[in-house]
Amino acid sequence: MSKIDDLINKLCPDGVEYKTIQDLCNISRGRVMSKDYIKNNIGDFPVYSSQTENNGELGKIATYDFDGEYLTWTTDGANAGSVFYRNGKFSVTNVCGLLEVINRKITTNFLYYVLSVEAPKYVNSGMGNPKLMSNVMSRIKVPVPPIEVQREIVNILDTFEEHIECLKKELILREESYESIMHQLLKKENFKNFDALENYCSFEKGKTPIQKNKPGNYPLVATTEHLQTSENYQFDCEAVCLPLISARGHGVASITRIYYQSGKFALGNILCAIIPKDDQIKAEFLRNYLFYHKDTLLVPLMRGGANVALTIDSLKKVQIPIPSVDEQQNIIEKLRPFQDIISKENGIPAEIEKRQTQYEYYKNKLLSFKEVEVNE
Repeated sequence: MSKIDDLINKLCPDGVEYKTIQDLCNISRGRVMSKDYIKNNIGDFPVYSSQTENNGELGKIATYDFDGEYLTWTTDGANAGSVFYRNGKFSVTNVCGLLEVINRKITTNFLYYVLSVEAPKYVNSGMGNPKLMSNVMSRIKVPVPPIEVQREIVNILDTFEEHIECLKKELILREESYESIMHQLLKKENFKNFDALENYCSFEKGKTPIQKNKPGNYPLVATTEHLQTSENYQFDCEAVCLPLISARGHGVASITRIYYQSGKFALGNILCAIIPKDDQIKAEFLRNYLFYHKDTLLVPLMRGGANVALTIDSLKKVQIPIPSVDEQQNIIEKLRPFQDIISKENGIPAEIEKRQTQYEYYKNKLLSFKEVEVNE
């Protein structure tokens, strides 16, 4: 960061001027374009809407309304205040605001980073529908440091964004590889002998109330991505930990996660521990098999109205393969490296989280300037 520090000390040591968006940009909105319109006018030019998935792209049409460097922002809805940098030929719908920089004192990509921090602060969440309308956007004040400072800040933040994007792409590739090898190793056709789960495992419901749990020295398996902790433990063994309540609720049967846990641990009271009775079934192999087949093997067993759930009695009848212990261990060892890579505890997702935190810290730090009065 020494270069940016040197530039700030040289070019704006006492602070920078601030200007409103209406002093810096032309502000406009997109036009109404239905999904049917996009479907009937398919082409090469993107249409951006209020969504944030897929970079906000709703579809592509044969014409375009804008050509050049702009910013768009989501004016209302759950994603109100989300800001995007656009460069090229495109169109936007009526739920997108459009900013065209007309003041040469600021660059579009620098303004993008500033507004990605500032715009969400001005979202009005009243009446249950968050909004950031043009009249509010126009009054937002932003720092306008010297162009050299802006360019260096953009270079730093671009590097962060590119690194995070590379990690996300790497994660997608690794997850696809994991899915592929799970299919190769765990498809039912690979196994000959099947038997009921109850003949090889015991079942015990968790006893720890997740909301009232007191953190401590022992892992607590709940339904979250990351392990929590508990002051007490319920088990000291290897087990498959399976949520009994649907991950989605509202009458929809769904299982998102199944856990393998060993040693001393506590278990949330909406989960069940499936514990092998002897060495014929390895808990880690069982977890992998149940996880891979959960949508066809377990989800159909879930019952209920608003609260969709599994029963232990239904789990007992689930048919599982009984390969040799050596074959089970071979499968475990082949899957484990992929699981480590995509682990949210210490794999690529954890690295993305760390880099994202670092990025947000430096973005806020780099875009904070003391305001000074400037005589025009």
